[in-house]
Amino acid sequence: MEAQTRCTDGGGPGANTTTVKPLKLNGATSWAAFHGQFEAAAVQNNWTPNEKAAHLLSLLQGKASDILHTMLTEATYKDIVRALRDCFGDHQQAVAYWLQLKGRVQMSGETLQEFTATVEELAHRALVGLPAALIQRLPTLSSTLHGTGR
Repeated sequence: MEAQTRCTDGGGPGANTTTVKPLKLNGATSWAAFHGQFEAAAVQNNWTPNEKAAHLLSLLQGKASDILHTMLTEATYKDIVRALRDCFGDHQQAVAYWLQLKGRVQMSGETLQEFTATVEELAHRALVGLPAALIQRLPTLSSTLHGTGR
């Protein structure tokens, strides 16, 4: 996100307002991260639902802008968010993340901390939408399935 400060009312006390400009969505970045930043900008900028819809549509680029062909002109902010989440949400990529996670090994020159962070991010994205209780049991289930149960 990018912040810009502007002065109003001749620059007197309390005249500074900060406008937060969200980053663009291109379809390759994380929907969850983008949406969280967009919502934070909307709160900071005090946007109405109609303003949020207009700003969100203006931030779409590349693959993400293809959604414009399927959106009705009277689509609400919630409609637009639902369509983008359905198309670009992590749940759509869960299998791809799982496959990356299964084959992920520590790269040459990669620190253990970097490797751990990458594995944790892949795991989070691969398991999106699963109940927390099941995710917490995964190490136990995995070791049981592979004959190394505790």
